[in-house]
Amino acid sequence: MLARGTRVTIIVGGLPKKEKDRKFFLKLLDRGAKIYYNKRVHVKLIIVNRRSHQEVLLMTANLTRTGLYRNHEAGILISSDRNFYNKAEKFIIEILKSPATRPLGRRRR
Repeated sequence: MLARGTRVTIIVGGLPKKEKDRKFFLKLLDRGAKIYYNKRVHVKLIIVNRRSHQEVLLMTANLTRTGLYRNHEAGILISSDRNFYNKAEKFIIEILKSPATRPLGRRRR
């Protein structure tokens, strides 16, 4: 579970192909993250909205276990620039409005 009052929104441009990556996505969903898919998205941008502050993570890594923990990647965490967060959030909202964007979630049984 994410910390109370924390919202995490992730948009991916590719669906996980490996079983370990699918499990990683499911773990994020189970912990309360909102994950969306849009095949036209290539940017790796995660916004985190906490009660006390907001953070933006912009990185080269794909959102896979290999991309996050094994490959040599780079990223920047911006946590004290409210203006940058607002621009990143606006960018995410525009992608979420796109008809090509679909939410990911567990299938109902």
